[in-house]
Amino acid sequence: MSDENYHIRMKNPVGRPATGHKPRLSIRMEPEALSKAAERARTEGKTVGSWLEEAILEKLGRDEGRDG
Repeated sequence: MSDENYHIRMKNPVGRPATGHKPRLSIRMEPEALSKAAERARTEGKTVGSWLEEAILEKLGRDEGRDG
């Protein structure tokens, strides 16, 4: 088949198939901040990712309260 018909042949969307998992994200942060987050997450029985997500949402909520 020629390349001009490529889009017709593609029945599935291009990209990764859905896995049901949340995407991974790399961020740069100070090692001391990561260490503190990891320790707090461990004491709360959470992953660092879920703890950070919760902390971010909590901060956004506080900031929205100040704006309104």
